[in-house]
Amino acid sequence: PTLWIVKAEGPGGISKLTNTQAEDFSPSVSPDDRYVAFASLPPEVEESQIWTVPMDASLMTQLREGESPQLSPDGKRILFVRRDKITKMRQLWLMTVDGAEETQLTQNTDFEMADARWSPDGKWIVYASREGLDSQHLNNWDIWLMAVDGTKRTQLTTNGS
Repeated sequence: PTLWIVKAEGPGGISKLTNTQAEDFSPSVSPDDRYVAFASLPPEVEESQIWTVPMDASLMTQLREGESPQLSPDGKRILFVRRDKITKMRQLWLMTVDGAEETQLTQNTDFEMADARWSPDGKWIVYASREGLDSQHLNNWDIWLMAVDGTKRTQLTTNGS
């Protein structure tokens, strides 16, 4: 897979944003439309990596290992998922858009986290986790909410379907 830009209106049509041997996926556009954060899986590499690229496709920048990057509403941070090297469980992380100030938000050793997204005001994170139990006391994917600092975790659904 390669990332492309499709112009929504006016002339210009479609243009290629990435052009590598890697599989590029999960794009997230900055609020000011100046750059894209995305995940990339180069050939013969086990873990995907998070990259950024300006909309003019000029200089791609590799930040860290991870997947599912989501740019914050203010464009200053990236929320992402990375597999823990010891437990092999996917956890939620934050970093600045230049790859600095990496912070692990979840540290669950038994359940994975996935599909994290920012609230429009940037104060909350919603995500999916297998931590919760359904009515039959079986683990299933549910939707959770937490403050951006990793506190105030709240289970929003208990749907076993």
